[in-house]
Amino acid sequence: MTGKKENDKKRNENRVSFEEMNLQVGTRMQLITYGTKKNEYYSSLIGFEPGRYVFIRMPQENGFNVPLKVAERVEIRIFTGVSIFTFPSCVEYIYQTPRNFVELAFPDHIRVMPLRKDIRITVKMPVRIWHMNGEKLADTHIVTALDLSITGVMLQGDINLGEVGEEVGISFSVRNAVTDENTLIEVMATIRNSRKDQDESGNTVYKNGVLFNELRPFHRATLQNFINDYILLGRQAAAQQLAG
Repeated sequence: MTGKKENDKKRNENRVSFEEMNLQVGTRMQLITYGTKKNEYYSSLIGFEPGRYVFIRMPQENGFNVPLKVAERVEIRIFTGVSIFTFPSCVEYIYQTPRNFVELAFPDHIRVMPLRKDIRITVKMPVRIWHMNGEKLADTHIVTALDLSITGVMLQGDINLGEVGEEVGISFSVRNAVTDENTLIEVMATIRNSRKDQDESGNTVYKNGVLFNELRPFHRATLQNFINDYILLGRQAAAQQLAG
């Protein structure tokens, strides 16, 4: 009996309420169907009414709507950057007009799998340095981001950006998954580590790990969605969304 109680307790600890997911409109999600074979599609949250239903965009594949059916059982997987939430659901209605979207049954069994605190993704994108050595630069300096998380970024360039504890002003663009447009993120950041290194060609480079001081809520949501897409869609697809 003791073993059964412990197992039940562990299962309950892995369950959360819908509110605890803290989902925002536009949150990317994976929709899994189980027909003759398992299929994985991608969609985003439109809205919900607690206890009644969840609205998502009609998932597409190769430019065409996925042939979902009313009463079809599906599984939803949502990656938030620090956790993966999964729950079973059912297609309750499919709306063709004025926009294609799907009504799902409101989930009552949501499981969560915690991940590491800050997921870092590998990138290679330009970052502009506009503030350094305590003053705004007349001309921005371009470095390269090597990895990116919701809290910071690893930068590589031909100059050292400063000492540990000093601040730099950086800006970079990522694709907004909701608006499908580039969003410029501009933020002050604190240098957490700095070292001299060599690139693939043997040239001397400087690597600076910086921590964002404070992202605006909209920028934080945009960056989080971009990282989520990277994890859900895969590295190649997400990398195509990086702005030059």
